[in-house]
Amino acid sequence: MKKCILLILGIAVMTSLSSNILSVSALENYNAGTEGEIIYTENYTAEDALNNYENVKMEENDTFITKDDIEEGLRLQNELNSNNKLKMGGYTWVLTSQSTHRSYGVLKGHYFKKVEAGVSNSKSSNASFSISGELFGVKLATSYSFSTSVSYNGPSGTEKVGNNYATHRLYSTIAYGKIMCNNFVYKDNYTGHISGTMTTYTITNKSTQKYSNLAYINPSNRKVTVRSVGSSSTKTFTNETAFKNKVNSTSPVSSIDF
Repeated sequence: MKKCILLILGIAVMTSLSSNILSVSALENYNAGTEGEIIYTENYTAEDALNNYENVKMEENDTFITKDDIEEGLRLQNELNSNNKLKMGGYTWVLTSQSTHRSYGVLKGHYFKKVEAGVSNSKSSNASFSISGELFGVKLATSYSFSTSVSYNGPSGTEKVGNNYATHRLYSTIAYGKIMCNNFVYKDNYTGHISGTMTTYTITNKSTQKYSNLAYINPSNRKVTVRSVGSSSTKTFTNETAFKNKVNSTSPVSSIDF
């Protein structure tokens, strides 16, 4: 009886170990990198990965890979190969790995509109803008558009900014997203020979957040005092352009919500 029990336990342990080994092996094939990295092989391509990843709502500082990351990498791969059609030799650009270069968070702000007290607008206006060129030390592969609609109204005349009544409301939007690093090789379709490599940086998981700040613009010196969107705290800028420049930067929050 004891031998029978021991035999059953032994089979159960072996089954459990076998199951764990299979699950680890499947995981390594599914994502050979870390949380913020994915490595592709001939047996596990970016096209395969689309079936294993999904898009979820991201929070600040998240680094994990999403379906949007992979789709953007494949879009670039297709674009490279589309531009490569006239070249001879049977070579193709292939996406070999992707990693999170900068975690999800604020990318850049956009100053949209100044509205005087008493002015109202019932229609939504398009507050679109784009980000291109160099961002956080890397050059983006292309230009990325951000769009949101804003319904704007000026102060009613009773809101205070510090000791003064608000004369204007200042509208702005902030672009959020993640910066991905994408590695490609220029590979011979027949021999597998690699004759070149390329690294590009893309923005993925894009979103926007809109804000409006009550402001007092001094009529004599044009200084702009802004009230935080999250408290009664105020900050003063030398003029509207100074505030705009702060908002249109990679650290806009300190001038909007402080």
